Amino acid sequence: SEPSTAELTTSGGGSNLEVMVTGASKPVEVELSVTTATSWVSLSDTDLAGGATLSPENTTVTVTVPETVTNTTLTLGVVEGVTVRVAGQELDLSALTDQSGYISLTIE
Repeated sequence: SEPSTAELTTSGGGSNLEVMVTGASKPVEVELSVTTATSWVSLSDTDLAGGATLSPENTTVTVTVPETVTNTTLTLGVVEGVTVRVAGQELDLSALTDQSGYISLTIE
């Protein structure tokens, strides 16, 4: 596969992060993973809208954002210990300082 040229531009903080995704080849994949943490996660308007629990027994979930969806909200029940990749790029979650986080993804 070709290297991703996607760019993630983040703003906000606390419990709410806004992310602009530009230059990503579609459909965009979102990968959520943990090593030792347990966190309930969901991504609106996708197959993960109903949510899933990441844990040491179930470390990774990958979901494809339908091409018709340009804005989707990622919910992280626990932020700490979760790695989020959007279109192959790791998302910087350091601005999320609360236990739970809501990440609004806008896909251009």
